[in-house]
Amino acid sequence: MKLIAFAALIAVMLAGITACEEEVICTSESSEEQIVNHNYDGDSVLLVRRYTSQGLSKGYRMQNSNIETAYVTSDDGKYTYKVMKVYRRNSNHYFYIMMENLDCPYEAPTDTQISCWTYGGDESNAKTYGRLYTWEAANALRHKFSMDLAKYAADGVTVRIPDFTCFARLMNKEDVLDLLESDTIGNLYYNSISLNDDYYDKDSCYYDAFVFGTEHAHGNEANAYHSLGGMRDMYYTEHVLYEENHYYWDKNKMGHFWTSEKPGKSDKEHIPLHIMRRSVTGTVYEFVAFWNAGWDNRNGFSVRYVFEPSYARR
Repeated sequence: MKLIAFAALIAVMLAGITACEEEVICTSESSEEQIVNHNYDGDSVLLVRRYTSQGLSKGYRMQNSNIETAYVTSDDGKYTYKVMKVYRRNSNHYFYIMMENLDCPYEAPTDTQISCWTYGGDESNAKTYGRLYTWEAANALRHKFSMDLAKYAADGVTVRIPDFTCFARLMNKEDVLDLLESDTIGNLYYNSISLNDDYYDKDSCYYDAFVFGTEHAHGNEANAYHSLGGMRDMYYTEHVLYEENHYYWDKNKMGHFWTSEKPGKSDKEHIPLHIMRRSVTGTVYEFVAFWNAGWDNRNGFSVRYVFEPSYARR
């Protein structure tokens, strides 16, 4: 199972779990959870943030941050979401990204093509965790959301059209890097990257707001659960370590977010952004953001749309 593979690899790299043979179950010293270790090299750590019961361990600047927020509403007026303004690295260009998981229902073109679920089939989960969508459903629903943003000249300052309709889109690699205020995505094996200050406890107010859903979070772990909506596996599996349901995984443990990035030329897979919550001690948790290999579009993941102004080319 690919999910077990990347969870195991990240846990091994971060917690120093003793390496095991493939498919052998190991137990982390800092957690009661069991994991299965695979020899898989598709995981790349982007950012690690450590939280305690008193708040963030260091680099926490959300209390005094200047994060701008707004709201976006669906075209039928039924669904409204908070979004935050993210400035691109070394630029005056910006975009908005949702701070809540999408929970808008989606009706597939045919009755036999189910493309949207609530976790565990429980409708009450939609309000807290949002819904889980196939990639095609996530891409189709974006047309229901738009923001009136400016259309800028090439300098990124001069406004050509003040209220230019910008429709939602799925986040891409550059959006993810700007969200995490990072310049690179490093592969753990091939680039021999260690988890130094470039990744660990980096000062990243955008990521904090993305995880906790507010620009004034206090590091309360429970506030992060709305981001950890789990996934709906496209396959029914008898080998379930984490959940009682054979299709649904990871609620309150991981968040998986569709992007527009593909691992190759095929349109059948896309690369999600993953956020994993792991226990270090009883009162200390880490939220690890990482990039994984392509996943089949038929899996059910969470969605957070991006809204970007129009910038003329230089």
